[in-house]
Amino acid sequence: MEHWWDAAMDRSMHTTAALAAGVFALYVISLHQEVHYSDILIPIMLFAGMNVPDLDTSRFLHHRRTLHGCFALLVLTFLITLAGFNHWELAFYLYLIPVGMGMHIIQDMATASGCTLFYPLSKRKYRYAKLKGHGAGALLVSITLGLVVGWGTAVLYVMGSCPLLALATLCP
Repeated sequence: MEHWWDAAMDRSMHTTAALAAGVFALYVISLHQEVHYSDILIPIMLFAGMNVPDLDTSRFLHHRRTLHGCFALLVLTFLITLAGFNHWELAFYLYLIPVGMGMHIIQDMATASGCTLFYPLSKRKYRYAKLKGHGAGALLVSITLGLVVGWGTAVLYVMGSCPLLALATLCP
């Protein structure tokens, strides 16, 4: 018999992915330059972003719909951009929140429940696997996703900016 908790990604797997990404990013950054105290914000912001999609459990928001899709990601990214931060490092850390949200959504798409990626335009759920949220498959997805995102985060950080940040913050 399948239980509701078998169909959802376990919170510990979201935490594992965020920590794997953050720690690996810090490690890769340390290979290229000195790591600053403020860089501890990398795993913290990824962790914060990983938890944002699960805030949609209130009466007014539908779980795995409202904050588990592209629309929520675009709105959050737009709001961060609107805030008008002109310091690229601060903007970089804030943009890690939608990155964490994206990681959460990718992980949840690996479960039987899937995610409504295009809500409110469509209620269709998308998934690429039917893993249990607390098994070895979920752990493999979490660590792999964390390493890929951590590497990408480190590369963008070491570069000093990226096209999205350059557009958003008007950095040279």
